[in-house]
Amino acid sequence: MLHAGAQTWFPIRGVLLAGRFRAQRELNAMSNDDMRNTLIVELTRHSQQADYQRFDDDTLAGMGAVMVFLREGQLRDDAALSLMTADDQRNTVIVELDGETHAGAALQGFDNLELARIGLGDDLATRGQVPGRVGSWIRGVLLLGGFRTHHELNGMSDDDMRNTLIVELVNHSSQRDYQRFNDTEPEGMGAVMVAMRRLGIRDDDTLRTMTADDQRNTLIVELDGQTQLGGKLQGFQNINLVKMLLGVVPA
Repeated sequence: MLHAGAQTWFPIRGVLLAGRFRAQRELNAMSNDDMRNTLIVELTRHSQQADYQRFDDDTLAGMGAVMVFLREGQLRDDAALSLMTADDQRNTVIVELDGETHAGAALQGFDNLELARIGLGDDLATRGQVPGRVGSWIRGVLLLGGFRTHHELNGMSDDDMRNTLIVELVNHSSQRDYQRFNDTEPEGMGAVMVAMRRLGIRDDDTLRTMTADDQRNTLIVELDGQTQLGGKLQGFQNINLVKMLLGVVPA
């Protein structure tokens, strides 16, 4: 359970959600040990390795994040994953991320959770190399939303990704004015919308009757069941609400 105060970080929760191995409300009823053991079962099912109990929670979460990234980015199917060790999967992600970032051998210096963040749009691998350019979670929203694959995103410009996300926001809400927002706002709205769909909180027909604010407020109600933060949740930006859903509560 997550509570207000110091930052609490349990990324295994996020891996189980992102991989669609458990629903939000199921996770609310699980202890950290239950989540850990569930992830170990899924890692064993989706690799050729069987020794995951010996790893600590953060290492397991990183291995899980890599495995989920390969599945959700449509880079490897379950049959291929079942023939790979966790290191094989990590090295495959590094090759794929080089096609996205052109960061080369520098990618080996990142841990698995950082590699997954890079795949979802974090600029960890390229920060400062292009003046004025910053990371954007729009890429991750499109990937985890199932709107584009990893390879399709590699062929798109930042403007292409933004406009694609706006099309999907229009398709999945009652709102039409997304072009007026800066990039940070649509990525947060998109993250909320994707979370609602992936976690089965609302279906597409219902989402189309809701504004972005309606969707945000519905997610806040769901998050209160996880965090017991009550009215404090209204003070968080959309992207941080979704991060909270995935296991982190910012201080």
